[in-house]
Amino acid sequence: MRRRDTTEKRASVSRVAGAQGADALEVLRDLWRSQAQTDIDLGDDCETKACKKMSDAGVGFDDFAGAGEADRSAAWRGRLEREGVITGHAPAISPAGLGFTVLAFVHLYLAQGQLDNVVSRLNALPEVLEAHTTTGEGDLLCRVAARSNLQLEEIVQTLLALPGVTRTRTEISLNQRVGYRVLPLVQQMRTAQSRRQDLDPGA
Repeated sequence: MRRRDTTEKRASVSRVAGAQGADALEVLRDLWRSQAQTDIDLGDDCETKACKKMSDAGVGFDDFAGAGEADRSAAWRGRLEREGVITGHAPAISPAGLGFTVLAFVHLYLAQGQLDNVVSRLNALPEVLEAHTTTGEGDLLCRVAARSNLQLEEIVQTLLALPGVTRTRTEISLNQRVGYRVLPLVQQMRTAQSRRQDLDPGA
């Protein structure tokens, strides 16, 4: 498959940059096709291949676009950022690699009306990696990293002492069986889209 000429590339930039509410899957397909050398390289599932390459090898938009295609790279990136598909560009950092080998999930039970106050204090605790309000038992679920069980106990005591926290419940992760992943969602979206097109080719 021959590379697009300069005119086609500029047209592609205008089309991508000017689209509103466009399908993120199409952007991912364009990313992969920009590197494909033959029709065989394209095959099926272009968007998943693009995501996997970026995830596994740390390949960014500039690597896909190549020299002289900065405008198209910026258009791709901006479009996916606007649609909330890409939320960051920092490298993934492992707490365990930094020596924080204990991972725990701490449920916080709060006094009424104390949510915002507690959340603001959680932001000041580096060992709290993330926190989510939840339904069901408990009000906040915190993902916590610690260097040891002893330090985890200290962290839990710190959480319990926060104004507005009435009690806690802690669960320690023994082993991560399924890592954080997004590619299966991309594949699911593509499969659903293909089925819709099969049922209604004119869609």
